[in-house]
Amino acid sequence: NGRSVAKLLGTLKTLTEENEKLVKENEALRRQKVEADEAKEFVKNFKKEYEARFEHMKTALEVFRSQYPGASNPASSIAPSLTSTTLRSRDERISELEKKIISLTESSSKKDVALKKYQKFYSDIKARSQRAKKNAIPLHGQKRGGTNMRYNALNAVQVQQQQQVQQQQQNK
Repeated sequence: NGRSVAKLLGTLKTLTEENEKLVKENEALRRQKVEADEAKEFVKNFKKEYEARFEHMKTALEVFRSQYPGASNPASSIAPSLTSTTLRSRDERISELEKKIISLTESSSKKDVALKKYQKFYSDIKARSQRAKKNAIPLHGQKRGGTNMRYNALNAVQVQQQQQVQQQQQNK
């Protein structure tokens, strides 16, 4: 019996402690709920007050426009003619043009890269051609750039090889 009573008292103590924790949590949640409700009420009142002020300003502007019609009135020249459909169509047109600009820019950059490659290739070929012309040796009184240019370039290579062989023989 004594053990079971002690066990029951321990369980009762544990339950009491858990109950205290739950009560404290409940009180904290209630305070937070009250604060949230107050904030909602504040926002609701602010919204009502803002809508009332906006309607008052809108009516005052309409009254002003009707009292002072004409082109000299800056309030009447505000663009009421721009409806949401015209604005939407303008936005769509702008987005289409932006997409077109992007695609044209991309294709232009690709073409620029290809053009630079071709220009480099052309300048390399031109430089090689000029080097070949400089290295060509005229044969039998022919002028540089004659019809036997390829033969002259080959002849120049052969002459260089012969000179190298002669230098090697002299060095021995």
